[in-house]
Amino acid sequence: MPTTTRVVRSWHRVDRLAFQQKIHDSALGRHVASQSAEELFALYESELRCLVDEFAPECTIHVRQRLLSLWFDTDCRSIRCTCWKLERKYMHSKTSEDRQAWVDALHKKHTDLEAKKTQYWTNCISSDNDNPAKLWQSMSQLLGRQNSNESQICILVFVLTIFSPILSCVLRYLQWLQKWAPYF
Repeated sequence: MPTTTRVVRSWHRVDRLAFQQKIHDSALGRHVASQSAEELFALYESELRCLVDEFAPECTIHVRQRLLSLWFDTDCRSIRCTCWKLERKYMHSKTSEDRQAWVDALHKKHTDLEAKKTQYWTNCISSDNDNPAKLWQSMSQLLGRQNSNESQICILVFVLTIFSPILSCVLRYLQWLQKWAPYF
């Protein structure tokens, strides 16, 4: 998984009243008409930078970017976004109604995403069912993604849908041979 680094500030942890008071107490709080625009801009930038560094210091975070699954479409993104919105609403309000709405949305998200995933893999296998070369090509693509639950599910579905009639036919033939072998 590719990892990127970002420099961020914790703005939500800033004490706004203390920050406002510091701005008022700093050189920014005193209006000096004798300075030029360049001097005022430099003062504004230096003072605000110092205050921001004090109240919300920069910190470096490492972000692992993970590719979304092939079956994750715009509907899935919309469902996920709705859950995030309801979670933020609950975290802000802390009411039982907002919590219940968020929990219900989470349950719906899990069932909808599972249904989407199952439908995608079923369609993937059944669309390539008539063309063995394309089926094996799809399987090779899926197997190229190591440690993937989707590829394991796809293999299981493939074996069950394609090979089970063949295996049952071979088993019947072996049973027939075992039954009639003494007569040969």
